[in-house]
Amino acid sequence: MSHDSIVAFLVEDPARTALFTDFDGTLAPVVTDPAAAAPLEGAVEALRELSAHLAVVCVVSGRPAGFIVSKLRLGDMPGAIQAYGLHGLEHSSGGAIETADAALAWQPAVEHARGLVLSSMPDGSELEDKVFGFTLHWRRAADPAAVARAATALADRAAVASGLALRKGRASVELVPPVGIDKGSVLLEWVGRLAPHGSGRLLRFLFFGDDVSDLLGFEALGEVAATGRASVLRVAVSSTEAPPQLLEQADYVLVDPSQVRDVLVAAAELLSKRGV
Repeated sequence: MSHDSIVAFLVEDPARTALFTDFDGTLAPVVTDPAAAAPLEGAVEALRELSAHLAVVCVVSGRPAGFIVSKLRLGDMPGAIQAYGLHGLEHSSGGAIETADAALAWQPAVEHARGLVLSSMPDGSELEDKVFGFTLHWRRAADPAAVARAATALADRAAVASGLALRKGRASVELVPPVGIDKGSVLLEWVGRLAPHGSGRLLRFLFFGDDVSDLLGFEALGEVAATGRASVLRVAVSSTEAPPQLLEQADYVLVDPSQVRDVLVAAAELLSKRGV
């Protein structure tokens, strides 16, 4: 499958096509300072144009929803793009941020685990606080492998002590409430909204992902495709840190975020010219 085939999937039947994408490693290059991550030039404008033609455009990230809203400037066009933060625990379409009720009860456990981790963080690691969870990063460590072992072991202990779920990522590990909400469940929720059982409506779902948490989205779309309820395209963005399972499950692999941006821009331009 060529890049043109991905574009064709997006533009063939836009009113029945849903676009989902991660943020870091897909719309934005992975950088050493997580706070400095930013979408590539042209990506936001392309997503906005696509949102005027597709059934839905969603950005689903492990970052807080407020971070995504800010980076994509969603406040300028409320309602155009759906932003899901903390793997789906938070949601915003450019306005207020809604938090899943199931996550609220876990805030004391998150605070307990955060305290345990802060008291024993290995040198070279950094904590990114997400209120309803947190992430330990070590991308800027002098010895990333050594810090990875220590930080992961610490996170394991905190997870056991608090009951939180542990998720591994690129040069990071995350602790989150174990409430069954993730990128896969977000996708399945939209499948239910757009193509409810018995409707006979066949939809098209495309998902861009690059990390371990995106596997849940790939797996969810695989299950949906197997039922015949939707045609799906799972696009992985490769890197030296991309999980092999993600690349194996992908229908197509892009080299880096710039190729994701190029696909989005090309599809947006075609739909804009058609005026559909």
